[in-house]
Order: sequence, then C-alpha cells, then structure tokens
Amino acid sequence: SIDYIRKMLGIDIDEKFVEEKLRAHGFTVKSISENELLITPPFYRVDFLHPIDFVEEVAIIYGYNNLSPIPPKVFTFGSLTDETVLSEKVKDIMIGLGFQEICSFTFTNRDILFKKTLRLEEEVVEVEKPISLEYTVLRDRLFPILLDFVSKNAHAELPQKIFEVGDVVKVDLKYETKAKNFRHICAMITDDTLSFEAIQAPLFALMKALNLKVSLRPLTKPYFIEGRAAEVLVDKEHVGETGEVNPEVLLNFGIRTPVAFFEVNLTTLLPKVKKKFPYIFYGR
Repeated sequence: SIDYIRKMLGIDIDEKFVEEKLRAHGFTVKSISENELLITPPFYRVDFLHPIDFVEEVAIIYGYNNLSPIPPKVFTFGSLTDETVLSEKVKDIMIGLGFQEICSFTFTNRDILFKKTLRLEEEVVEVEKPISLEYTVLRDRLFPILLDFVSKNAHAELPQKIFEVGDVVKVDLKYETKAKNFRHICAMITDDTLSFEAIQAPLFALMKALNLKVSLRPLTKPYFIEGRAAEVLVDKEHVGETGEVNPEVLLNFGIRTPVAFFEVNLTTLLPKVKKKFPYIFYGR
C-alpha cells in the first residue's frame, strides 16, 4: 500500500508520483483500491521478492539524497553479545595453545555429515533449492567439516592442529524458524602417531582458562575408536565429546594418519562461564 511505502521511507509521497515513475521504469501498476496498488515488475527484474523490494525501488527513484535524515531521540551504544565475547576468548586461547583457526561454510551435505562419519541419519535443515550437491543441508556438527578439511590438506606438514568456532543448526519445532543455532568449538589434531591424551591436554587447558572444572565419562560412538572416547562434562552436564577417530571413518575421508578431536557446545557452556569467569564480559 501507499501508506506502507510512506511509513518505510518516512515521507508523504504522492500516489500519482509512485504510479507514474514505476510505469516509466517498466512496471505494470494497477490501482485496486484507494490506498493499494498491484505492482508487477518487468520479467527481467528477478530481484523483487518482497513488498520491501518495491519500497526500495521507490526510494531509488525518489532519490536517497532527497530523504531528510532524522536524528534519533535516544542514543545507544552497540556492544558484543555474550556469545561473541566467549567465542573470541576461546579463539584466543586455542591460538595460544598452538592451533590454527579455520573458517568453513555452514552448508554441507549428508555424505560428509553421516555416511562418511558412520553417524546415524538425523533430521537436519535442508536447502530447498541447492545450487550444488555439495551444499544441500546445514551442518549440525563441526567435526565432519574439520575431517573434510584435513582430507583436503593431507599434503600439509604434520602435525596439523586446527580448530573452528562456528554455528551449527539443529531442527527444533518449538521455534518459528523450526530450527535453532548453537555455537560450537571443535579442535582436531592429526599426526603420524597420536593418542587420546594428545587431544585431552588442550581440552583441559581450554576449560581451565575459562575457570571451569571438566570431567570425562566413557562414550561409545561409531565414529570413535572403542574405549578411546569420552563425554565432556561440566557441573555433571554434557557439553561435548572427545576421542580418537575410528580408522574406518578416516578411510572414508581418505585420511592416512590418526586423528583425534574434541567438540564442545559453547551455547551450553555460556551460562557456566558467566558464573565462574564473569570478568571476560566486562568492558566489552
């Protein structure tokens, strides 16, 4: 509606002006009521998806320089979210422990998430119209992505110590989007010879730096070597897992050296860190 355009732009724009200018730019404009227009963009304008796109077009035609800025009545100061503060702290700690940060896409595919890792198939967020078979779903874990990274960098000098702090997406019907994001940290080591203790040390160092007491409980998962894996517990609550990767999984990824990793849910960890180590959130 014209009122919607006026509200979004903050100007009392004339309906006749909107009709004439849009028609001049190839749009079909039909008045369907006193305040509403039916606007059809030219066939080659595939960038129009929502009503706000038409508002933007009117703003461009009207001229951004002709819009009068209004200073805000209340001044506010931006700040980092608690999750971002924790993420940056974790990155600093991991780099200090000799790990190299990687940044990967949130998009991946079921082969990497489930087939290669021997994980049981779970419901994940799927891309409705993927542009590639490589990117058909959103990741629900980080470790498969890091395994894929290691497989593509097998030529690099050993040991390789990498980590990523990033979002994973879980299906959750309680939310309007039917999904929820969680911030995870995954650290991975590969070397000619490797033990469970090699990945345990940086895990405990990270938790100690965050002023948290961590404990481990035996864990059985198909992607871990039996007896060489554990749940990560903080205050007796599950926050992640760690262990040596099953050789069959390594073979699926084409990796020829042992691999161990830990993955921890920072979203779950956040309230615990705020309670035990609140100082990192000051002065952000």
